[in-house]
Amino acid sequence: MKKTKLLLSSLTLLAATLASCGQTSSEPVSEQPSNTDPVTSEPVTSEPVSEVQVEAGFFGFGGVATYKVTAPTAEKKGTVQTEINFASILLNEDEEILDLRLDVVQIKVGLNEDNTATVVTGKTNGDAGVDTRSKWELLEEYNMSGASPIGKEWYLQAEAFENFAVGKTVDELLALEGSDTNLTGDKVAIGVTIHVNGFMDAIERAEVNKVAVEDTKDVVIGLGGLGAQATVQSNYTIAGAAFDADGKVVAARMDVYQVPYVIDAAAEGLLAGISLNQTKAQVVASEDVKVGSIKSKHDLLEDYNMNGDKGEWYEQANKITAYMVGKTIEEAFVLGEDNKFSEPAVDVSITANDYMNAFLEADHTAFNARYTA
Repeated sequence: MKKTKLLLSSLTLLAATLASCGQTSSEPVSEQPSNTDPVTSEPVTSEPVSEVQVEAGFFGFGGVATYKVTAPTAEKKGTVQTEINFASILLNEDEEILDLRLDVVQIKVGLNEDNTATVVTGKTNGDAGVDTRSKWELLEEYNMSGASPIGKEWYLQAEAFENFAVGKTVDELLALEGSDTNLTGDKVAIGVTIHVNGFMDAIERAEVNKVAVEDTKDVVIGLGGLGAQATVQSNYTIAGAAFDADGKVVAARMDVYQVPYVIDAAAEGLLAGISLNQTKAQVVASEDVKVGSIKSKHDLLEDYNMNGDKGEWYEQANKITAYMVGKTIEEAFVLGEDNKFSEPAVDVSITANDYMNAFLEADHTAFNARYTA
């Protein structure tokens, strides 16, 4: 069929050329409309353009924090350790996990020499106490491989768990937590012998916080954390985000845990101790006050009681993450000398440097390898 049309077209062109050689008229030759066949003069129907396939889904981020108080003895001062598990998840339309990022920070706090302030102790203490390093940030320094029955460091087991979770729904994953807070099944084959209850709690919270993502193709997720220590309080900011291929934010969420302490003076035969300040709304003690959980600022909602003229903390946090969508982290966080947003459209009053740094970590973990193999 194509050869016939080509031959007819060539003959038509030749006839038109010969005819023009004998023409003396200056009238223009009428042109064939561009949407018709030059031979049959019938309308040409163009093939429909195939629609770009969009893979909708969800992004979620969340964390959980628990604490444990160790009482003082005659030889050792008391301590408090808070563990914060946090997770970013990417789900498809069927709410199956496409990608998962996990991290854990353990903030162990003791007392200074004169028992007037709390200090972060142990391996998690960052440079000059400025930051509190997570287990992912510690990598080999966490030094668990020697005690591991499979000889694998924490971060390698966390990565194995992340890979194991892909393709499962959150409910299917949660159902695999055994009564010993570990995974059921062949733990050695899975590559995970560490306790996973903290992971599961964070993933469940992330799923509760999920928001719709128009297209999950080429989307990468990350998370970050930043710690700071005050006289009688530990602060830890967490952030998670989904990014497109250009590094622009598709969805984001941030949160803050504030762990308030009370210093207990030395008693007869005992050194000084430290416990949680039970008068603070974020402290949720169990019947045994030595263990419990910490609510985040998002968890507290109105109970955070900030009374800001731009809204409660969670409302301002939601304004920030909404403003971030469609921008890179650098484009979104343009701060003044007071560490507040220079752009009035963000419409918040809270300082944002810690949030910015946590999101910069999230950006880094999304686009870079977290360790060198």
